[in-house]
Amino acid sequence: ILRRCFFEGREFLVLRSGIGPDRAARAVRSLDRDVDLILSVGTSGALTPDLFLGQMVVVGETVSATDSGEVIKSDQTVVRKLVHACNKVGQPNIVGRLVTSAKPVFARDERQKLHTRVCASAVDMESHVMAIEAKNRGISFAGLRVISDTVFSGPLPQKVDLKSLARNPLAIGKKLAPFMKWRNFIKQFFFAIGKLDPALVNFLRLS
Repeated sequence: ILRRCFFEGREFLVLRSGIGPDRAARAVRSLDRDVDLILSVGTSGALTPDLFLGQMVVVGETVSATDSGEVIKSDQTVVRKLVHACNKVGQPNIVGRLVTSAKPVFARDERQKLHTRVCASAVDMESHVMAIEAKNRGISFAGLRVISDTVFSGPLPQKVDLKSLARNPLAIGKKLAPFMKWRNFIKQFFFAIGKLDPALVNFLRLS
């Protein structure tokens, strides 16, 4: 989904790719107009215990979970602007390496192994392939990712909604605990997402 947006007299494009590297790569390749910068924005999972929920990761460079030999550096001018934008709204942040995986990484031991192998601070499922596509087109790249789950978050909980409980009241006893875990996961996710807006607004004003 591509939307043309305006902010304080400046035009930019918002491109929603969906989840995963294949969709992200296709989305960037689908751009039929020239752009100056591709900025990967979204969530990420922490790979080190010092990163906490809602903390910003300004993407200094990206790497693939399957090929640690190809490291793509972000535009350092944009990186500095992103850091300044985060600091201006008091948003804790780090500049770090982001690794892109084709599958979700939730288990604590898998996070540790991935961190050890590629020396990344956080993991997502889109940024590195977007960086590759940007490099192929001669476009600057950078990223701003918010930590939506930490190394202590555990595996992705089973999705349980209120409708399923209402349809089967006898199962409430068994499904209440999974429902509360899912509800807490969603609550934390949207808490993290909400941290992006102030930093992005300030970044647009600096750009």
